[in-house]
Amino acid sequence: MPNANAFMASAKKSKHEQSVIQNAQAEEELVSINVRIPASLRTKARLHHVETGESLTALVRRLLEAELD
Repeated sequence: MPNANAFMASAKKSKHEQSVIQNAQAEEELVSINVRIPASLRTKARLHHVETGESLTALVRRLLEAELD
């Protein structure tokens, strides 16, 4: 499963980056967004949370910052 390797690589990086995100949140106003995703992707995100402790908010923010920065 090639996606599993990418998923696990992302999970490994998340712990360190999660603390960076939490520090950044204290400095910047946060806004809410609504996003529709496939149920299977939500299931993977929940599994990621169980494996890493990273919240869905932190995961989405980290991935968006990596893509857009």
